Amino acid sequence: MFGQGLFSWFSTSKTENAQPTWDPNTLTMTQPQSPAAPTTENVVTNQPTPTEDMQLELRGGGGPDDE
Repeated sequence: MFGQGLFSWFSTSKTENAQPTWDPNTLTMTQPQSPAAPTTENVVTNQPTPTEDMQLELRGGGGPDDE
């Protein structure tokens, strides 16, 4: 059912090349570039205080009490 689509999330990209490459113009080996560092934007760093509710809302429905 899920087939290759689900497992493709976990496979490496075809465009990535983790091996050093030979540059014939400069007669040197070129090392692969490191990925960009992760950003800290939109990261939750605080927990709600004990007097605050987390406002947990579940999506979906169709339970026995739903009409």
